Amino acid sequence: MPGALAWGYDTTNKVWLPVQVDSAGRLKVDMSAINLDDLGDVSVATPTDGYVLTYHAASGLWIAAAPAGGMSVHGNEYHDPDFEGEGVAATLVETHRTTEVHIEPQPPAAHGNEAHDPDFEEEGVAASLVGTHAALTTGVHGAGTNVLLNSSLMTNLFTPIAGEIIRQSVTSKCPSPFSALINGTPNGTSVVYDGETNEASVAGLYSGAGYWGRIMLYNSTRSTYRKIVSVNITTNTITTESSTDTWANNDAITTQSQTNAEAGFIDVDLSAIIPSTATVLYMGSLYQDLDKTAYDIARQLIVHPYSAFDDGKRCFNYAAVIGQGSCIYFFIPVISQKITVQYRGTANTMLIILLAKGYY
Repeated sequence: MPGALAWGYDTTNKVWLPVQVDSAGRLKVDMSAINLDDLGDVSVATPTDGYVLTYHAASGLWIAAAPAGGMSVHGNEYHDPDFEGEGVAATLVETHRTTEVHIEPQPPAAHGNEAHDPDFEEEGVAASLVGTHAALTTGVHGAGTNVLLNSSLMTNLFTPIAGEIIRQSVTSKCPSPFSALINGTPNGTSVVYDGETNEASVAGLYSGAGYWGRIMLYNSTRSTYRKIVSVNITTNTITTESSTDTWANNDAITTQSQTNAEAGFIDVDLSAIIPSTATVLYMGSLYQDLDKTAYDIARQLIVHPYSAFDDGKRCFNYAAVIGQGSCIYFFIPVISQKITVQYRGTANTMLIILLAKGYY
């Protein structure tokens, strides 16, 4: 029957000794004084902090050694407390997640301007740059009063203007320029001519008060020019803007462009309205057959920049149909506040109107 003690034989001293057992007769062993090094296949007499138990094949023993590798890749589930659910890290994550406005530097993430303090558009260095940009008055896209962000493209990108550049009735067969010789000594606003060719190309100019563009009259003898206000082909008199030039009898004069050498192109000065800083003109042209007698595909009104002739730079307006009035709007580069124009067609009377809408 089990009891509190059992007997065990001590082979060293050759005596029987009592040993403790529990009520079920199981042997009680006190291991409090036994160390890992006491095991037969373990040799860790002087372990070092941080070392781990490593098997040494040559000696057949387990020995203390430094870990062979660093921390292995592992998920959050290996942490206690849980990295996301508890502890300091979780507090920071939750605070960041629920904060609408970042008040300290944060890792990059997709977010709108509302997550910035100070507001990117309203305060700080960025606002200063935005304000500077908004106040600019230069640039093709516009800024300040010329910015595209306002309600109307035309009034914000362009400076709007109104009125007719030229209004004229032409009855000549163009293209060919007007040319003549000065008859007598001109005064400051009047030039009398004779020996003319194709004077009909400058006839029919409406009153100078009705338009602000000026056809340029060149003195080939003296390499200077005047600006034509009107022409009276009955008296052979050209009225010009006031001039202090030294034009004289028998000087050769012409309306042929001195920049666009293609025959029949005339230069039109726009400086009365268009400033020297303008680079582009938004304009329209009307070309209409007034005689209404014949179809003519050659009836063309051509606008070209004030530069050497180039087929690709022409803006055409056709009025081939009998009695047709053709109207188009287009953009044309402005160079030195001028454009060049050419009329083409038969001897039919053609109404020409050049309209200005805006510039930049």
